[in-house]
Amino acid sequence: MENKLYLMGALCMIIILIASCSQSSFDEVPQNSQNTAPAQSGSADTEPSAATDSKPASTTSSSGTDVKCDQDSDCGNEVIGEPYCFQGSILTPRNMPKCTYPGTVNSYCSMENKDKVEFCSSGEFCRDGTCLVLSEQPCEDTDGGKDYETFGRVTDGKLEVFNDDCQDDKVLLERYCSDGGFGRGLTDEHRCLYKCSGGKCIDRDE
Repeated sequence: MENKLYLMGALCMIIILIASCSQSSFDEVPQNSQNTAPAQSGSADTEPSAATDSKPASTTSSSGTDVKCDQDSDCGNEVIGEPYCFQGSILTPRNMPKCTYPGTVNSYCSMENKDKVEFCSSGEFCRDGTCLVLSEQPCEDTDGGKDYETFGRVTDGKLEVFNDDCQDDKVLLERYCSDGGFGRGLTDEHRCLYKCSGGKCIDRDE
């Protein structure tokens, strides 16, 4: 009887030991998987980060201090001069800021000449940097128009001056205003009956 009890006790101890060993093996499996998973995850996160942060060293400064300009407005303001007349048109001097190679270590600022040209319309002319309508400008004729026996001088709307003059001893170049007291100076070639002298027609030698 005592031998049977001893055998039963030994058998129970063996069963308990086997159960304990199995439980230890089961607990070690998730610990190994937990240690392995973060290593794989960390490796996946690192590779894209290295690709995103890469920049050509020859295009931009790492600190940005060597980049002179990123756009034209970083180089200052537009400089506009006084308009003036040039070949019958209005020319306005303009210097525009220019950023070359923007956003790179080779960037630099300069001023670029971009003059503005405005053409006067037909019937207009330029004076003091402004287009004026010629027919609206005063014209002065000292002999009052086509007076062939009186010497006269025309100052037209463009402020150009024309004198009555003899083309030869017979033909008078009579100057007058195109629109009475306005407009430009015109010329009438008039043949004198006797003679042209001193910018007028005469009926006898003076």
